[in-house]
Amino acid sequence: MTVPDPMQTCDIAIIGGGAAGVLTAIGVLRGARGELRVVLVEPQLPLGRGVAYATRRPEHLLNVPAGKMSGFPDRPDDFLDYLVAHDALPGTGRDALAQAFVARHHYAAYLRQRLQEAVDASPARLDVRAARVHALQRHADGLLLQLDAGPPLRAAAVAL
Repeated sequence: MTVPDPMQTCDIAIIGGGAAGVLTAIGVLRGARGELRVVLVEPQLPLGRGVAYATRRPEHLLNVPAGKMSGFPDRPDDFLDYLVAHDALPGTGRDALAQAFVARHHYAAYLRQRLQEAVDASPARLDVRAARVHALQRHADGLLLQLDAGPPLRAAAVAL
């Protein structure tokens, strides 16, 4: 991930950097077949947390067992694989971990890692803008996003 350049234009702007925004960015990055500039606009960094996964309290658990929380339908064990690789619950076997309700902060960390992997493997470029979108307007070249910090952003397409 890089600091945005001064041009302030992009092919795709993604508004929101919680789970849905990060998964959208991963999908765009994985699907890119050439140069593409993607900007993810999120006021609360780090990415992937949103309201649902921002808590660091260990008693705040996911409401779905870990084995059913993959972010990718084509890789149903992906979150479980992440937890095993990171020894998220030391001493817990894979089968037990699949049935466990793990702390929510693990999911945010998982999303951030998968996003970084997508960035590293993609010909597209992802920039992150730490800002809120206050207005979205049609513009001759696409859409114009008015932000609470920094100059406006022009985008050919927007995902919200």
